[in-house]
Amino acid sequence: MNYNDLQIKILQFLRIHPTGATGKELARSFGVSLNTIRREFSVLYDILNEDSLELISRPSIGYQLVILDEEAARTFFQNLNVQSNNPLFDNNKSHNYKMNYIIRKLLTKNDYVPLIKIANELNYSESSVRRDLKLVEKELKHYSLTLKQRKNYGLYIEGSELNKRICLISQHKFFVNLPKEQQKLEPDFWSTFAMGDAKIRDCMIKIRKQLIGHPKLTFKLINFPIVFNYIPIIHSRHKYTKLIHVEAIQKTFLKNGGLIDISRELLLSISDVIDINEEEILAFAMILQAYRSVTDVLQLTNTEREFMRNVTQGLLDEVDQTIYISDIITSSEFDDLICILYGVMNKIIYSIEPDLEEYRTLNKVSPLIEDLCLACANYLEIYFHRTVSYKICLSFYYLFAIILKRKLTKLLDLKLAVLSTYGMQYGIYCKNTIQEEYFEYVSDVEVLEYSQVTEEKLKGFDYIVSDVRISMLPKTCKPIYCFLESQSYQYRRVKGLEDIIDSSLEEIKSQYMYFYNLESDDLDSIISEIRGLLNAEDSFDNKIKRRLHFGCEQNHAFTLYFSCSSSKIETGAYFFKLLNGLENTKVQQIVCVIYNRFDYKAINVLNKLLSL
Repeated sequence: MNYNDLQIKILQFLRIHPTGATGKELARSFGVSLNTIRREFSVLYDILNEDSLELISRPSIGYQLVILDEEAARTFFQNLNVQSNNPLFDNNKSHNYKMNYIIRKLLTKNDYVPLIKIANELNYSESSVRRDLKLVEKELKHYSLTLKQRKNYGLYIEGSELNKRICLISQHKFFVNLPKEQQKLEPDFWSTFAMGDAKIRDCMIKIRKQLIGHPKLTFKLINFPIVFNYIPIIHSRHKYTKLIHVEAIQKTFLKNGGLIDISRELLLSISDVIDINEEEILAFAMILQAYRSVTDVLQLTNTEREFMRNVTQGLLDEVDQTIYISDIITSSEFDDLICILYGVMNKIIYSIEPDLEEYRTLNKVSPLIEDLCLACANYLEIYFHRTVSYKICLSFYYLFAIILKRKLTKLLDLKLAVLSTYGMQYGIYCKNTIQEEYFEYVSDVEVLEYSQVTEEKLKGFDYIVSDVRISMLPKTCKPIYCFLESQSYQYRRVKGLEDIIDSSLEEIKSQYMYFYNLESDDLDSIISEIRGLLNAEDSFDNKIKRRLHFGCEQNHAFTLYFSCSSSKIETGAYFFKLLNGLENTKVQQIVCVIYNRFDYKAINVLNKLLSL
């Protein structure tokens, strides 16, 4: 099939922008009208007949090119480059490329970077790069990051370490999707940063060869495994010169042919209950062992271990109350599995150093815990090019259901302190009133003696409800200056608190609808439907088991749900509906897109869903 020059440029542009682009962005990039872009897309929908690619349009996001088969897609674009008069799409002249480069440059430094330095590296004028800073600011907002500009100093990205690392991973994925010829044009700093140095690169090659060459494993790794590439990238974000110790990696990974003390007893005992063969056991063990090995290299502190254990125990407590998994694996095996996987997501891929006080204050589990089910099934599929055992997938699904239930049953979890100049008795009355009225959103209310309150005592609260102004408020909490009527104890709402809860819920809804483009009524019905399903604990467990067992009998079902190979959204949506009993088509389709395209845009969407 022959494509015109503009169609080729559009396809190549969407190839290196996996999160999609609006029609206006495409029109601006190519210097054509929006009508021209729409006309070309109407043609592309008809002539793009590739099993490896799917062109879709989504409200609020724009056009996306979904890659269903990476190898076939690579061949398609190679042929496209041969046909094109411009063999390579000129990314160096693309606003989005400059935006991506600037973000990656700033995220590899822990200080201000002069604008003129970035302009010189890109071979652009300083004024040209400055014009692209609006795109940079817009992109950073998706990760709750801010671009700071300081005269005579330069540019700096401000925000939480977690968000910086997630953003860095996303920008790196943009880079690895560029053609190899284009990657060679990158300044030396990125290739040095991405893989460290020749020793790191050689170590990764040895690991890859060792895994592929194992006599009992029949699978193929695609290039370097994603997790291996991300380790040096993420671990070195604020430690640019201190990459992972090469000898430690080599010693840990390569000793005994890569299978060091792989907890075979655990896996074999699981196999007594889960119907998997030895090859699947070894494949699964290889992943777990690799994660464990890197955990040893990164050296978890005692505080981090304690934090992991506390969260794990919290999940297990939730399991005991709501979902019965004894017919899948024992609680100790499940405990071990969750510890490993939680360590993977929070320490290895992101190298996070959790702040226990911060988590206690927020009363939240790490947002990355939701990605466990997605990541595990995805790794097993991509790394080993096979459909994994349905019961392994089932165990991940149960974990996902636990987290979903945990998230959806409580939208807010506020901790309040009550201060009253009318005495403790009146404060206790106010506490009871607040807990009765706002029990869904308030986890704890504590009455404090006004005359004895200090800034130290106020730490850890989200809000202080008081009838007078307070001078010693810590930065972690905010005041609500309103109270109930004091004389008659006549009940009325705490208006300030009510406004805060309403605005918080509206903010959650607006963030949710930004990604899903849903109306308010749709959102309320979805929340109600999911809550109803998950709250019906007895019927929920049996219903899911019956449907999963039915899916097992239809051998193709789990492939559709857990693999990236399904090309039809409707098929995946049907299967998701089969599993969850949800009737809302929009939710089914979006979840299907997530399970068909494992990228960080999709995972961010999932996080928004699970934050409700």
